[in-house]
Amino acid sequence: MELEEKRAVYTPQVQKLFAAESEIGVRLAGVLADRLNVLPEAETAVETLFGGFLEAVVVGSLDDAKRVSVWLKADDIGRTAMIILPRNAAGGTAWHGGDTIADHLGVSGEVADVLRNIFPREMSARLVRDLGVAVPPVYQSFLDLGRFRTAHLGDLTRNKEFEMMCPVTRLPPIDLFVGLHHGVETSNSPVIVHALRPRVAIINNGTRKGGDPTTMTTLASSPGLEDLWQIHFSQLSGQEFTQPGMFIANLLDEPSSSMPIAPITAPQPGPSAPPAPVHNGKAYWIKVSAKQDGSFTVTNQRNGFSKTYAVPGS
Repeated sequence: MELEEKRAVYTPQVQKLFAAESEIGVRLAGVLADRLNVLPEAETAVETLFGGFLEAVVVGSLDDAKRVSVWLKADDIGRTAMIILPRNAAGGTAWHGGDTIADHLGVSGEVADVLRNIFPREMSARLVRDLGVAVPPVYQSFLDLGRFRTAHLGDLTRNKEFEMMCPVTRLPPIDLFVGLHHGVETSNSPVIVHALRPRVAIINNGTRKGGDPTTMTTLASSPGLEDLWQIHFSQLSGQEFTQPGMFIANLLDEPSSSMPIAPITAPQPGPSAPPAPVHNGKAYWIKVSAKQDGSFTVTNQRNGFSKTYAVPGS
């Protein structure tokens, strides 16, 4: 009776699956939520992070998953998520003293390892009890919209980038990398840029801040990078390291008839530093429009140039 009551709240597709176990020829082992024994303090966080995957149907093997997929397609039932947990996987309840979501699921170490492979971001998320303590010293954000993922890591410096990505990568690959600490070389190490594997990056740089050869080389060599957009043309890039003008929102306030081949040296901070350039014209933005399927479009207001990045693999 208890099992029937539990299944009554499943989605229609999942209910039909359980009703057809004999017809399909598999023995289903409930859904993911049935395997969890979440501590009350973490219930809301788990529901938010895992969402609909809590109703992922648990099967014992890849063959079982294939049989279910064939049945779903043949009967035009629709899609449903599945997760493979070997039937001999150790059971039991285990909580750990850490502050990650994985420590609060109440699952065995074997099951936790399977979940980490499937849900690395969700399993490594921290359970926050005190927002005053949890707020990092610099502004950082990781956002997703369906399959679209973007990150803005604020002024994270190279040493902190290393801590974030080594020895365990705490962030998954992303579609769009924004900001990049103005594109300065004290940030944007290959450790983080290459690990995030962004398809597109947008640098919030200035004409004499960011866009230096070190940063531009790191971005140009990043696996999977399709395009780099800039808020300003950078004199620190020169011809050698700059991007085509169609990807740059704001040019120099005093345009030159030619572009120097070599990048200039960034002014040293201090009382002897030359004054910052005075912006005396219209400021232009770069706009991003993203969709839940993972596609997105970037537009340069200054010249109207727009480029759409399709769903990966399409």
